[in-house]
Amino acid sequence: SAAGKRAGMAAGRRSLHALGRRSFLVLRARSLCTSSSPRAAGGAAMGGSDVVEPAELRGDGRPSLPQRTNDLMPAEKESPWQMRAGAASAVAGACVLAAHHREVLLPLLPDAMGVGLLLGGLGAASGAHRRRSTGGGGGQSTDERHELLGRRGSPEPSLPTVPKDQGIELELAELFPACAEASYPSSSGTGALDQPLAAHEAVEHKQAASAKAARLKDLVAEVEAELASGVAPRRIRQRLNPRVFVVDFDVRPSAPASGARPPPPPMRLMLDTLRAQVSYLLSVASPYDEVVLRITSPGGPVADYGLAAAQLARLRAAGVSTTACVDLVAASGGYMMACVADRVLASPFAYIGSIGVVAGAPNLSRVLDRGGVEYVQRTSGRFKRTLNILQPNTEEGLAKFQEEIDAIHTAFKAHVLAFRPGLDLDRVATGEAWLAVRARELGLVDGLSTADAYLRSKRTQAAVLHLKPRRVRRTGLAAILERGVEAAARAAEAAAQVAGGVLSAGSLRAAGAVVPGMAGARSGLVSTRVAGGAVSGTERDGGVSG
Repeated sequence: SAAGKRAGMAAGRRSLHALGRRSFLVLRARSLCTSSSPRAAGGAAMGGSDVVEPAELRGDGRPSLPQRTNDLMPAEKESPWQMRAGAASAVAGACVLAAHHREVLLPLLPDAMGVGLLLGGLGAASGAHRRRSTGGGGGQSTDERHELLGRRGSPEPSLPTVPKDQGIELELAELFPACAEASYPSSSGTGALDQPLAAHEAVEHKQAASAKAARLKDLVAEVEAELASGVAPRRIRQRLNPRVFVVDFDVRPSAPASGARPPPPPMRLMLDTLRAQVSYLLSVASPYDEVVLRITSPGGPVADYGLAAAQLARLRAAGVSTTACVDLVAASGGYMMACVADRVLASPFAYIGSIGVVAGAPNLSRVLDRGGVEYVQRTSGRFKRTLNILQPNTEEGLAKFQEEIDAIHTAFKAHVLAFRPGLDLDRVATGEAWLAVRARELGLVDGLSTADAYLRSKRTQAAVLHLKPRRVRRTGLAAILERGVEAAARAAEAAAQVAGGVLSAGSLRAAGAVVPGMAGARSGLVSTRVAGGAVSGTERDGGVSG
């Protein structure tokens, strides 16, 4: 009855009021955490962030209007009769064939059943292992997972395939696929509260559905107006479905799965991968897409990082929106790459800057003299060797070597100024590296944020896709041989560590050289790097070998 309904709602309000009084402190703490004041949000401290990352605590608990076009579209209803008709047709065909060839098939029936059970069991075990290893939703089906995500029957669009580029295979994977509102049970376990909560939730969901329908209607009107004004349908589709492509440039070794720490990735492989990624992005990125480069690098050889920065400059020259995110360090060569982006974001304690050049080499001439060893060297060209290792250095050679380093520094400063014209180079191009909070004041970065916070804030507006090298999965004999080689390498490294004669893989791989076209620095062993990364290089007869 109406009286009973009013009495139930009144009892629910009283219960909620009592619950609110007991939860005052918790709610007050949450309000402080979500306050917009800089001090409450941590903006005045070192750990502040300029990006508002979506979180459950930031909302008011009501359903929010989706911002992505794909989320506004109504769910496509499946037609189960087609699937049932196809299955019935297949079963009927199998029955007809079995009846016609029963004399031949009956003796093979036990074998067929055994093979079917074997293949079914192996398939089920493989699927369970794949879901467990990849965290595939705890055994839930695709429709169930989309229902939990709040988009029943409307999964993300299929990802495009990436063609192979000169031996480099890439793949696209969606980041944060399960980023959605948390789901809660429909019943709280207390009958007095369930009725008023369910009533208010029904009203909220109805209002959200109405707002969604109104927004979709406005969107249709916008599209019709754009088509009437002559905008290409392709551009409209791109505007309605923006994407954020994520590219990594990380010089750190990958996390070891087990045993010995793997070596860092070769610089040539990283440059080839970056070239393939940029070429692919230039062919698919629209004016409404964005490329986010996650950089972790303390610097390295001038020529290598100059090429990497030039590859990124291809995106900016084409008009593709780019953002560089630095979580740990982008110093020297790393900042040479980061400054090319339209926007640079860094975590508060990341190291930024180090706009400088350093070069050096040991001189062993006195050691050779004490040992009675004479090193004979002849050169053609006045500055073919400016810095020597096995012979004494000359003042003229050292002066020329310093001149070449200064020329590289001048080119470095011009590169930074071309992409960030507002910088005071006399203040920032001293070779110093700063924390990001100080680098923002100097104009080296545009904001403070971690890469994850920035990408999750973009997730509400666009699909965030990770463009990464395709991992080659070996099977059979190749996998067994690979595991054997890895085990042998770990055993050899352990033996070397016990013997005390292990050499760091990082020091061996840190080889580099001066910028191409420079006539000087022609010694037997020359170390030249953009300041920030310990990089050395070996050069013989004018050719550089890293």
